[in-house]
Amino acid sequence: MTSNYNEAVSDWSIVSQNPNDFKLMVTRYQQANPDRFENTALPFTICDYGCTDGGTSVPALKVIITAVRDLSPAMPVQVYLNDLPECRFDKTIDTVTKGLKLETELSNVFLMASGKDYTTQVFPRKSIDIGFSTLACMIISHPPAPITDNIFYIPS
Repeated sequence: MTSNYNEAVSDWSIVSQNPNDFKLMVTRYQQANPDRFENTALPFTICDYGCTDGGTSVPALKVIITAVRDLSPAMPVQVYLNDLPECRFDKTIDTVTKGLKLETELSNVFLMASGKDYTTQVFPRKSIDIGFSTLACMIISHPPAPITDNIFYIPS
């Protein structure tokens, strides 16, 4: 992997599916970038790297979106669901749409699919506010690049 692995992400945190961890991630990001939550013209962008069918995406996304909305209710939220090109993104988007209740409860949330191997650069530099992976990083034995100002956790 290269030294610019996933430089698109402003905050990279892989801790657990504990909702408090994801809420703390948003709080930490807001403390480091308070102006980001005042600029509501630019959507807050989240990516789940290695989303598979979207089932593990929903709990984390729900907490992250709620935390963002608590800080900036009018801010649109853009969610990228990333996996390999052969992923059945139709099912993934359906799972996430239903799990987040996008048609009935959450508004101003936009889902996108990205079919690219996340071990290469997936998005333009600094284009993702928060990136996470709930399952995909189990295939990585060590941090993919020097990550000095973010969290990278590999369970033992």
